[in-house]
Amino acid sequence: MRRRPILVLASLGCVLLSGRTEAYVRTQTSTGIFVAWKNPCIEMRFMLGAPPPLLTADQYLAAAQHAAAVWSHDEVACSDLRLTVVADPAADAITGNDHQNMIVFRQDTWCPRGDAAVGCYPANALAITTVWKNKQTGEIPDADIEINAVTTTAGTGFQWADIASQPGAGIDFQNMLTHELGHVLGFSHNCYTPSDSVPSLVDHTGAATLSCYGGTLPAEVAEATMFPSVDRSDISRRTLSPDDQQAVCDVYPYTHDACPIPAPPSTGGCSLAPASPVAGHGVAPWLVLVGIGWLGRRKNKGLTR
Repeated sequence: MRRRPILVLASLGCVLLSGRTEAYVRTQTSTGIFVAWKNPCIEMRFMLGAPPPLLTADQYLAAAQHAAAVWSHDEVACSDLRLTVVADPAADAITGNDHQNMIVFRQDTWCPRGDAAVGCYPANALAITTVWKNKQTGEIPDADIEINAVTTTAGTGFQWADIASQPGAGIDFQNMLTHELGHVLGFSHNCYTPSDSVPSLVDHTGAATLSCYGGTLPAEVAEATMFPSVDRSDISRRTLSPDDQQAVCDVYPYTHDACPIPAPPSTGGCSLAPASPVAGHGVAPWLVLVGIGWLGRRKNKGLTR
């Protein structure tokens, strides 16, 4: 199925480059160091004790496992990455830098760690991925995905579905999560928006990224998994574009037949104190506007050791 460009933008400001090769954008620390996981075997815990409609816990888990698989070695042979998702019976969790990577539905309040006291995310943001990193080395010790599943007092809100089997039922969960897992792995959006927390972005070749609003974008940009917007009916981001495949192979190149160090099992319990409030760290409002869904931007938290 051919991916179609999502945005039609009036202003002209980018020039299409001929002979373009695969390009992608990596997340950096404040000192310009690229971030990545040291161990290519990463486990995410998915809180499924009380899943929101329209899918069952088993359906959500299957979709999440498919989303993880497309980034992993079995489907991208040149990569050493093994990204897995396991179910957790808890209904909710406090996220933070506790070395327990979580996927959590926020159903009561759309706020960091579910706590309105620290300031909340934009109501029209689909998901927020928080990536912790060591400022000196770029190593990622923890990443969490929070998904907007809040139903408002007016009865409105996002409904997560399997669009392949439920056309028009809501927003495709697997499509969204595939994108968010790209942030978990240390990849940024592949074009620049004014709400980005840095003044400009460059791709892995050092070339400046195109503006998301700068005119008709090349198909390889607009159709990539890490493009920041999707149509509500889109399922094409369930699979990786050549740019995304190149990214995961370059950053996590294949060297092992199995995990060199298995991902440590998650035993539950968030024992560490949560990080400082998220407000003021540049959450970008990836919006749902006239059928266009803007995916959650990753937030980076710095660490020093």
